[in-house]
Amino acid sequence: MQYRLFDRVIHSEIPLPDLPASRGAEAPRVLVRARRLEHMPAPRPGHHHVWKTDGGDVVMRSVRVDAGYVLEFPSEHVFLTGLEPNGLIAVSAPPGEGPVFRHLLCDQVLPRVLSLRDAPVLHAAAVAGPAGAIVLAGASGSGKSTLAADFWRHGWQMLGDDAVMIRAQDGRPMALAGPARVRLAEDARQRLGLGPGTPTTAGKQVLDTADTQRPRPIAAPLRGVVVMHPVSDRQAPVDEPALSPVRGAGALHLLMQHILNVDPADTASLRIHLEVLAAILAAGIPVLELVARPGIDALARLRSAVVQRLGAAT
Repeated sequence: MQYRLFDRVIHSEIPLPDLPASRGAEAPRVLVRARRLEHMPAPRPGHHHVWKTDGGDVVMRSVRVDAGYVLEFPSEHVFLTGLEPNGLIAVSAPPGEGPVFRHLLCDQVLPRVLSLRDAPVLHAAAVAGPAGAIVLAGASGSGKSTLAADFWRHGWQMLGDDAVMIRAQDGRPMALAGPARVRLAEDARQRLGLGPGTPTTAGKQVLDTADTQRPRPIAAPLRGVVVMHPVSDRQAPVDEPALSPVRGAGALHLLMQHILNVDPADTASLRIHLEVLAAILAAGIPVLELVARPGIDALARLRSAVVQRLGAAT
């Protein structure tokens, strides 16, 4: 079975209904095998990385082994990734099904392994309008999906909900579309006035954002990157959001923090990521930090502030 994620073909022995089917003759970049890891391979010394939420909860562990990387999640799902001699990225996944398994494989493992050797994938949502793509980066719970859904219901096209690949084409940074969907908390979905979706993990709903009357672009020129930092009422006593530009080395560091990767110390992937991020800065594309109180009532102000600052009005 062949699927597509961003501009790459995924060949999978496991059904992946969350990804669109690929019907072209393009060779796959990733091979997903249904193969359970029977025992933990011996780790390489010093090659162990842990990703945590701002609250300290473990999101994922990555361990470097001779065959590649073992990716462990708190749900006890374990994946083995590695590079084949022909350059194909192989993923051994435990035969599984259900929303947790599919979410981890499609929204965590596959974007991360593509980011390892292909192009940087930001932990971000993205929307596209006539002026280009706006990428909304941020940690889990920062409100990026909710703000992207608000853009979508106001006529923007959804490029991605949780992971967005950035590729430089002829020196021009482009945001590549992921699956046409958005994951929202049930309260957010209702308050945004959106129809019901499919239940998934953490009490969220997955909404299909595809529009047959107005097909979305496969890629859109990058207009700007907004890194979201939600704060409490005590930290932000005023209603107006604060948008601040970040430039130079500060912008590069900020963007690097939001790349979905497998091994932050891998020199080959670092080189790939830095080349693309440097192209963003060289093109003069704004990188902004957005500090605001989260909440549905603030969405109109946030959307307006981002659009005006980036000059990206529809």
